[in-house]
Amino acid sequence: MLEVYSFDIFDTLLLRPYANPQEVWRVLEEQEHAPGFAKARKAADAKTFKEAIARNGETTIEAAYELIPQYKHLMQKEMDLERQVLRANPEMLKMWKELGAQGKHRIIVSDMYLSSDFIQDVLRENGFDGWDGFYLSRDYDCRKSSGKLFELMLQKESVKPEDVLHIGDNLISDVKMPASLGIHTQHYKKVIDRLYEVCPFTKHIDGRLSGALAIGWHQFLLDHPNATYWHRLGFMMGGVLGYIYVKWIVETAKKLGKDRLMFVARDGFVWKAMCNVLYREIETDYFYAPRLTSIAVLGAIGSDPWAIKDRQSYIDKHLRNADVSAIQDSYSHYLKQFAIDEKTAMVDGCSSGFSAQRLVEKAVGHDVFCFYLLAMAKKDDLAALYQTNLYSLQWQRFSEFLFGAPEPPIRGVTNNSPVYSNDISGQEQFKMDVSNDIKDGALACALTLRDEQIAVSAKDWIEYVDVFMMNLTEEDKQELSKAKNAADVEQKQFHQISYEPLPMNRVFLRKQGNYLFSINVTMGKKWFKVWLGRDGLHYFKKDVSIAFESYNCKS
Repeated sequence: MLEVYSFDIFDTLLLRPYANPQEVWRVLEEQEHAPGFAKARKAADAKTFKEAIARNGETTIEAAYELIPQYKHLMQKEMDLERQVLRANPEMLKMWKELGAQGKHRIIVSDMYLSSDFIQDVLRENGFDGWDGFYLSRDYDCRKSSGKLFELMLQKESVKPEDVLHIGDNLISDVKMPASLGIHTQHYKKVIDRLYEVCPFTKHIDGRLSGALAIGWHQFLLDHPNATYWHRLGFMMGGVLGYIYVKWIVETAKKLGKDRLMFVARDGFVWKAMCNVLYREIETDYFYAPRLTSIAVLGAIGSDPWAIKDRQSYIDKHLRNADVSAIQDSYSHYLKQFAIDEKTAMVDGCSSGFSAQRLVEKAVGHDVFCFYLLAMAKKDDLAALYQTNLYSLQWQRFSEFLFGAPEPPIRGVTNNSPVYSNDISGQEQFKMDVSNDIKDGALACALTLRDEQIAVSAKDWIEYVDVFMMNLTEEDKQELSKAKNAADVEQKQFHQISYEPLPMNRVFLRKQGNYLFSINVTMGKKWFKVWLGRDGLHYFKKDVSIAFESYNCKS
């Protein structure tokens, strides 16, 4: 019967929010404004490690810093940073405490160049205390990979190999070597490797972001053992993308003196929930601006010929005899409860001319500031321009599915309440069924990114989605094939939300002259330039096959 349980430390008992432990050096270089440090520290570590292995021993942090005296003042700061970022693995902490309650013998056997005093302090600070034996490679100048540290442990603890179970993440040091000595082993797969298995696209993103996602998703699975694919999509996509958008909105709103955000249904469901969790000081509302009401009041407007034709078709079929004044009066009455003023900002997703902003402005009789996810903001201000591509149907379909509410399509508003469609398609029902899972995953991720202080910006939005779409797993393809979104007025023409990215296509924004911005758009090897003035975008380049007309900033 097993009485002795042996544990590795790093990536087993303790976790770092980084894909690679060497990220610590990169973070330290940035924090201390010490260019070249990460490269020098890595080289010093490699040299001292090679020398230690040659003599079957272990290196020390002091030995590494002796090779880079110009950075010696950073040694304590490195240890401080390690102490700051290291945290208990909740899965292992639970096991550690359960074994202690059962009276089992718990020991620690680990390779590490940091001092025992430091490591023991960090372990205690994170809930791991009461061990019966502590064997650190630095203290005994021998490593697990040679087998000598295990042999020393067996001798000092006076136990037989068959009475010991060792748990660790390294297949050589924690599995193969102790097993060769007769010790029972349990391989503990790193949480970052678990993430890579189910979300391979995370191998291609920043190591600090992927490390934070790995730890956050690990905790989510412990809290939600029956998590679905849609929880994961919400966490990995809705959480990251929603966090980027909401963070940008709130920071920009504060700069512009906006202290109240109105999220447009149904697209703003997750964004509002996220804002409420992350920024409790911001007042938020969730309101309806039905596209059918918009068409009735505004007509077949838009920037896309297909969309205009689709709206006109709806008008011809359903609105020829409609009392437009009554519809507008009813909607204006509905909006009065929100008291929209100059400190209020709307938040929407995409817009091809339906433009909830236009409808609201028509109803309240004055301009209303609006943030858009994938289109231009109304105001002529760099801070209010979400720096990504202009309106894109692909991203619209994806974002509307990802962030939408578990509500049926909305036909209108009456008596201050939404009027839902009675004709709910199978696709809409599916979206409603998974929306709450997506929201729960997204909120958990947003809290993780906030707590880990992950820096992601508006410009990362497109790249992140593209990387995901370029690295879909078979499970992604199968599940996403069920997820469709409709762009037509009557919500009957559904299309896949996944798409084929075009990595060569990018938009870059620059301020120039009397114009607010110039935009260089690359399409393969061709490019063209447009200028953003107060009355829209103007196309200048002639030698390109793409027609580009003046673009209305309001939509």
